[in-house]
Amino acid sequence: MNMKRYFKNILHLSLITLLGLFAAFPASAAKSWQVDELIKCNAKLPSAFAIFIDSEAFAECREQVMEYRNVLESEGLATYIVSANWETPEQVRGEIAKLAAKKPVLEGMVFIGDIPIVRVRKGQHLTTAFKMNESAFPMVESSVTSDRFYDTPSMKFEYIGKDSTNARYFYYNLLSSGAQVIMPAYYSGRILVPKQLVQESGKSEYELLGNYLEKVVAAHKEERNTLDRFIHFAGHGYNSDCLTAWRQQAIAFRDYFPDAFKSSEGNKFYNFRQDPVMKYTLFTQLQRPGTDLFMFYEHGAPDTQYINGDYPAVNTGDCIEQLKYTVRMGYARVKDERKADYIKDVTAHFGLNPDEFTEEQIIKYKAQDSTFAADKDILLPDLAKLKTAPRVTIFNACYNGSFHEAGYVAGYHIFNDGNTVVTQGNTVNVLQDKWAEQLISLLYMGARAGFWQNEVVTLESHLVGDPTFRFATPAALEGKSSSGFDYSDINNILLTKGAPAMGASPAFRNSGENAAGLKEYWSGILEDENPALRALALKQLQKLYMYGNVAFDFSDLAYGVYENDPSMTVRLQALYALSVCADANFLQAVKEGFGDLYEMIRRQSAHFAGKVGDESLVEYLCNAIDNTPEVQRVNYAAGSALACFKIDSALIEEYGDKVYLRESVPFDVNSKRAVQDLRSMRNYPSHWQVDNLLSIMKDTSVDLEKRLVLCESLGWCNYSVNREKIAAALEAQLSSEVSMPDELREEMMKTIKRLRMSVK
Repeated sequence: MNMKRYFKNILHLSLITLLGLFAAFPASAAKSWQVDELIKCNAKLPSAFAIFIDSEAFAECREQVMEYRNVLESEGLATYIVSANWETPEQVRGEIAKLAAKKPVLEGMVFIGDIPIVRVRKGQHLTTAFKMNESAFPMVESSVTSDRFYDTPSMKFEYIGKDSTNARYFYYNLLSSGAQVIMPAYYSGRILVPKQLVQESGKSEYELLGNYLEKVVAAHKEERNTLDRFIHFAGHGYNSDCLTAWRQQAIAFRDYFPDAFKSSEGNKFYNFRQDPVMKYTLFTQLQRPGTDLFMFYEHGAPDTQYINGDYPAVNTGDCIEQLKYTVRMGYARVKDERKADYIKDVTAHFGLNPDEFTEEQIIKYKAQDSTFAADKDILLPDLAKLKTAPRVTIFNACYNGSFHEAGYVAGYHIFNDGNTVVTQGNTVNVLQDKWAEQLISLLYMGARAGFWQNEVVTLESHLVGDPTFRFATPAALEGKSSSGFDYSDINNILLTKGAPAMGASPAFRNSGENAAGLKEYWSGILEDENPALRALALKQLQKLYMYGNVAFDFSDLAYGVYENDPSMTVRLQALYALSVCADANFLQAVKEGFGDLYEMIRRQSAHFAGKVGDESLVEYLCNAIDNTPEVQRVNYAAGSALACFKIDSALIEEYGDKVYLRESVPFDVNSKRAVQDLRSMRNYPSHWQVDNLLSIMKDTSVDLEKRLVLCESLGWCNYSVNREKIAAALEAQLSSEVSMPDELREEMMKTIKRLRMSVK
C-alpha cells in the first residue's frame, strides 16, 4: 500500500471517529430534537406521499411547496409536509417510520434541500459496478451515496460517524442483520440545488428552488401530456460502440413507447459517430419543445457528460492534424525540464517538423485546442445556459446523479429555466451493460416515475427531481386491457400488488393470505396481448417467488415465456427472472441466449455464463468470440466470462488459435498478490476452485484480512452452480468455529444472505 495514502487514511478515519463520538455524546440534545412543523395529509385519499424539507427552505419557498402539495392531493395523493433542522439521518428515518404506521399507506417521499446525506460502506454488492477498495482509499472516495437508507427499511445500518470536512455526510456500514437484496418499501427522490449553480447563475438557492417547484406544479397541471416523443443518444466508448446494439434499440423501444413510432417526430436515435462535435446537435435536441423523454447512454462524471472521443479522421490530413493536437496536449503534461526532449523525441518518431512545436506555436494554438477539448463533452457551464425541454431525462452513465457534489449534471438539468422535472442518475460508476430501460414502458402507461425507479433500483441509482411525475394514460390504453388490467389505476395497482406490496415495509402488505391472490392476479396479466404488461407481470411473479409466502413452479413458468414469447424485451425479462432460480432451466436459457436475435439477450447470456460457471458454457463463449465479431459487447462479455473458468491445455489446444486463452493458475494463499487476486474474484468468480477456497476459509491460521476478502468475494457467486454448496459450507463453519472473529462472522452471515438472495 502507498504509505502516504495509508497515513492519510488513518488520519481521515481518526477524524471521523472523533466526530462520531462528539456527535453521539450529547444524548439529551438528541432526545430534545423535534420537527419544526408537520402538515398533515388528507387522510381520505387512497395513498400518501411525504415531503421532507429543511426549515429554512420551507420558510423561503413555503408558497411553492404548498402549491406542490396541493396539486398532488388534487391528483389523489395525500401529502404530508415535514419540516425541521435535520441533524442526523436517523431523525429522518424515524419520521418516515411514524408516517408509514399511519393511514393512508405511504407510497413515496421526496427530500428537498438540506436533508442529511448517507454514504454507505460494506455494501458494494448492491451496486452494479462500484468495487473501490475501502481499506486503501479514503472514505469520502470509497463510499456510496445512497437514499436506500431512507426508502428501504429492510436494510440495516451501523453508524460510523460524520465526514471530517463535510458535516452533512454521514457514514454507515451495511449490516448482515438486514436485507442483502434491495426491495424498497417506498420510492424516493432528491431535490437539491447545486451550490455551484447558485454561484454561476447569480440567483439564490431559494429562487432556483422556487422556480423549479413552480415548474413541477405546471407539469402536473398540464393537459393530456402522453409519452409520445423521446430522444436516445449513444456516446463514445460505451456499449453504443456496438452498432448492432444501437440499431436494435429502435425495435426494443417500439415495445416500450408504441405511440412514439407513429411519426418521424416521435423518436430520434443519435450516435456520437454522426458528428465530431455532437454536443451542439444535442443542445438543439435537448431544447426541442414537446420532448417527453431524453435518454443519455454515455460515460460520465459528476460534472461532465462525455459525448465524443478523439476526432474521427476521414483522410490523411485529418490524421496529421489530430496527431499534432495530441502532441500539443502531451506537451502540456510534461515537466518543464523534459519538454525539449519530449518534442525532440515525438517529432523524430512521427516525422513531424519541430518548428511547429515551439513554445510560441503551442501558445498560438492554446485557445483553439482548449475549445476543441471542451467541445467533446457537455460541461456544467454549458447546461447552465440551456432550457432543457424533456420532462424526464435518464442518465445511463457514471456519476451524473451525484447529488452530494457541489455541482452535478442531473441537478443542472432540472434547475434551469426549461421543462425538465425529474431525472434518473447514479451517484457512483455504473455497469455499462446493465439493462437500463427495463420496464420503462411503465412511464408510457402512466405510472409515477418513482414506481418505475423501484423496478430498476440499485444502491447508487436515484431520481433527482419530482418522483411523483407521471405522463397521461395514452388514448390507446383507455379502459382495461385484454387481461383486465386497468391502465387508469396503474399507480394503485403498483402500490398494492407490485413491488412496494412485496417490500419489507412496516405494513408488509404481502403476508400469507394475499400472496396466493397476487400470484393469481399477475399470472392472468402474463397472458395479456401487451408485451409491456407481460414483462411487468413476470417481474412481479419473480418477486413473489423470491419473497412471497406462496409456492409455485416459477422456473418452468419463466422458461416457458423465454421459449415462446414473440417479444424480445419480454424474453429478456424472462432471462433475468430465470437468473434468480439458478437452476437447469436457467443454464439452458443462457445457452440458447447466445443464438437469440436480440443482442442484449446474447450479451446478458455471456455475462451470466461467467457468473454461472458451468463448464459446458466454455464452448458457447469461445464460439461467440470466434463467430460473431459484429457484436462487440457480446464478445467483450464473453472474453471476460472465460476468466471465470478453468482453462487447461486441452481447451487451449482446441480454441487457442481462435480465442485468446491462458492457462488457469490455482489461487496461492501465500502469494504477495493474494489479497489482490481474491478481490479480483468479485468480477471473475473462480467456480472451478470452490473446494480450495472453502478449505482456505476454514483455515484459522490464514491471515484475517485474506479470510475476510475471500468471504466477501464468495458472495459474488449468487448465480453460481456452486452457490448452495458455498452457502451450506459457510453455515456449517459458523456453527463449528466458535472463536470466529466478529468481523468475519458478520461478513459470513452477509455472504450467506447474498447467496440466498435474502430480502429479510
